Amino acid sequence: MLTESEEVLYKAVDSEVRLLIDKLLSQIKATEERCSSVEAGKRAELINLEQNYHDLENSFFEMQKSLNEEVEEKDRLKAEMEGEREKNASLRVGVDSRE
Repeated sequence: MLTESEEVLYKAVDSEVRLLIDKLLSQIKATEERCSSVEAGKRAELINLEQNYHDLENSFFEMQKSLNEEVEEKDRLKAEMEGEREKNASLRVGVDSRE
């Protein structure tokens, strides 16, 4: 972890300073490992969130398509009912005029 020049300086200092340096290097390494672990977790979480987004987006489009189909069916039935009402009304007029 130390460069060549850092290694020379490391060997030149007394043992207490070396112990402190070793301790600090150990803490740095542990912190780097924790950061890597957290980053990996966040990447996995991001992938899951993106997948959830796409799933929701697909559900939305499917529901929108279904809604449009239902509205078209409702409009078709409404037009059919109007046609039947007009037909019934004209039949009534025909029956009433015969009486």
